[in-house]
Amino acid sequence: MKGFYTDIITVSALSFALDHFPERTPNRWKLISRYVSEKCSGILTSDIPKFTLGSSCVDFTNTADNCKALFKLLHTKYPDLLALNVNPYEPLYKDGDKNCYKPIVLMPPVKNCLNCCGIPRVKNAAYPIVFTTSGACVGVLLSSYCDKCHWTYYPSYYRTAPGSDQCYFFDPRNSQYFHFTTSTVYHRQVLGDVTNNILYSHSSFESRAEVYNANFRDVNKQRLGAFEERFKRIKNEASEDDWKLTERRLEEAWFMWELVNFYQDRNVLPGVNLKSPGDYKTPGHRRDVESLCQKAMETFLREDNGWVHHECDVRGCREGFVMMDGIEKIRRSKCAAPKSSVKLAADMPKVMNCCHETPILGGKHQKASKYCVNHQYLESPKEPIVTSQNRPIFESHASTCVSNDDHDRMPLNDRKRLRLDDTYATEAKRVPPIIIRLPEVEGMNPEIISAPLPENDDESVLVGCKKKTNIPKFHETTAGLLALVKPCGIIVHHTEMYTCESPTQAFIMMMCCYGQNANNLSRLRYVGYDRACDLAPFLVNLAKKGNQGAKLLVENTKFLVDIFHCLKHTESCCMPLENNPKCKFHPKLPCFDEISDTNTECAEQAFKWFGRFKYSTHLMSQWKYKFFLNRIVHMRNMYTVRVLREGGKLDGNVKM
Repeated sequence: MKGFYTDIITVSALSFALDHFPERTPNRWKLISRYVSEKCSGILTSDIPKFTLGSSCVDFTNTADNCKALFKLLHTKYPDLLALNVNPYEPLYKDGDKNCYKPIVLMPPVKNCLNCCGIPRVKNAAYPIVFTTSGACVGVLLSSYCDKCHWTYYPSYYRTAPGSDQCYFFDPRNSQYFHFTTSTVYHRQVLGDVTNNILYSHSSFESRAEVYNANFRDVNKQRLGAFEERFKRIKNEASEDDWKLTERRLEEAWFMWELVNFYQDRNVLPGVNLKSPGDYKTPGHRRDVESLCQKAMETFLREDNGWVHHECDVRGCREGFVMMDGIEKIRRSKCAAPKSSVKLAADMPKVMNCCHETPILGGKHQKASKYCVNHQYLESPKEPIVTSQNRPIFESHASTCVSNDDHDRMPLNDRKRLRLDDTYATEAKRVPPIIIRLPEVEGMNPEIISAPLPENDDESVLVGCKKKTNIPKFHETTAGLLALVKPCGIIVHHTEMYTCESPTQAFIMMMCCYGQNANNLSRLRYVGYDRACDLAPFLVNLAKKGNQGAKLLVENTKFLVDIFHCLKHTESCCMPLENNPKCKFHPKLPCFDEISDTNTECAEQAFKWFGRFKYSTHLMSQWKYKFFLNRIVHMRNMYTVRVLREGGKLDGNVKM
């Protein structure tokens, strides 16, 4: 075996290049030779000692064949020298062609096709921005293609055919990088840090992206500029946003990362297609994450809720107590289509039939609307009318307007509260509704109230600069969230409220969570609710109509009002506690001695944590909203279980 006369700088550069350019990299040994040559160029002097490796030594020259021969020699006789390494983020190549050195090389993790066991050939490379824990870098992303079965393999996923299924490998979480698109790749730790910031610091995607850019702004400019790449995203100062971590990029990548984790937790990831038919077909050519979240939530809703079986040594948990309450802060926009009351069956209560789809939020590629895509035909803006002050308002506000004569007859305090220059419903609610009457004004036709505004060239009527099409639309929102919480802090179940918090909503949620079988329903022995004094009579009436679920709840479950709200109730069924035979729902009654001293404020405490996500969820679409809450609740429950085990409140063998 041929020996070489070389130095430590050459061996160190070769060691790094061997790891950096893995096997099956196109022109691998040419790239390694070039890397070693650039690394050693201008560095070698007489002060750096040389040494011999092997026998019959010759001077080492940087060629592809010599690099390969030196590697075989090191691998066979001197394996310890291969552990030497250099700084992986140091830019070495001075020219800017696309075959130059990149700090990160990403390749598919499979060498043989998963379908036919053939050897896929390496295809063209892409050059994405890689967001790492030390800032943004430029990487080279290689894909491989099987000519026999036409499967394409990428660093994190593979496609069974061009434009067909996109399936992720068995566990991309074991990989250092998460390949999201051909233009962006994320270090796994970056996405993990975002998850922890959301869970514990309640950060939004916008704020987290801004923090990342602020931390590495100067480093990114220096590093990316040193590469002198000849393509748009780093060549010009004006294209700086192309390598920044934006809110849209981070949000989509995080949702895709959590979708992968969702299916991997269920050990079904390899067989799940995570490509939506709407990918890159929406305005802006973005991934259709909404459809993928809907698919995941449909999978979740078909599963048995494992948190129903959770039992621990916290007072009230093993005894079957659960606290129910609603929070209005966690809401989102929904379609403003008309609502109607529907009776599902003779033994069921009436429910509100409403459209819970996401309205068209608008943006760069489309106009906003208060209706969803299916109900957009309902949007017909009404013609403005003119008041005595010649201000255009909408007919929907006419019933709340007050004329000058009626204003003069009002009490002084009411006149102070009502502003004539802003006749909107929020102000007019403080006074009795009065039919609008326009006073006689010289030169004004009273019929103008039902006529459209004249054109701008008519100087007889004053018209403001704000056009009808530019008036902002305030979307209708959901009513918040209704949740079941155990006294130990475990969130058993949560559901979205579309119209309002009502006994009907509470009954349906209890049946959806515990009513899957009789065993689960028997675990629900005590229910705390701030409106238990309304819910219990409601269930009694349903039971009389023949509803079996209501009968089981009335017979097996006791209802109480939590201590905080009970002290504010005034009816005899709740207060006072002493010398009151009608008192049924006070938590200090003897019938609740089994769960005495339990934490009846566990729901309020959970909502304190929930409420901090209001800035992240208020603009989310329907299925993103549901999947986001599903994941953070699951992570919070797992954290609570860990705390309970560390505190000796939960045995490791107990079901969660």
